[in-house]
Amino acid sequence: MLLLIVLTFGCANKLSNQVTRSTNPINATQTSGDTLWLDLNQSTVKWKGTALSGLSKHNGVVKLSSGYLLVNSDNIVGGKFVMDMTSFEPTDIKSKAMKRKFVKHMRSNDFFNTDLYPTSTFVITKATTDSISGNLTLRDVTKNITFKFNRIPTTYTNTFAITRLVIDKDDWNVPYKMVNDLVEIEISLVPKGR
Repeated sequence: MLLLIVLTFGCANKLSNQVTRSTNPINATQTSGDTLWLDLNQSTVKWKGTALSGLSKHNGVVKLSSGYLLVNSDNIVGGKFVMDMTSFEPTDIKSKAMKRKFVKHMRSNDFFNTDLYPTSTFVITKATTDSISGNLTLRDVTKNITFKFNRIPTTYTNTFAITRLVIDKDDWNVPYKMVNDLVEIEISLVPKGR
């Protein structure tokens, strides 16, 4: 997938070719700030994967089931969001039968095993004015990743922040070997009422 989640926050830049490196999970520091609850209908997680041959590429979305950001003086200082892995859906496959087959495979133990792990989470462990670190949990594995980000000017959009990143699925023990280990993820976070 991301979520996933990974992540390099950027505006109109192309996806970075640099893989977001993962480390062991880190305890989140206690932070205080104003809570911005995310608009689950407008916030998006997009993914792109490629077959080993390079001939087949698919992209799609995963819905958020909950999420919030903690902000202090309009800067991100903490937060968490949860991805509903059962909502994993390709947007480039037009055939309903092929889409059902694809989704069934992605929900199987080859990929996300959604019967056992229906959600994935990202918890911010540290934030500066231009980077965010957080624990990304996929399946039963949690790794900490760090990425750059840009805030989105509220004059032009409701989006608070958008990130683009590349993660290595092997870091989260996703076992299927017939696809490229590198997965591109783009996340747009839109608070309610913006």
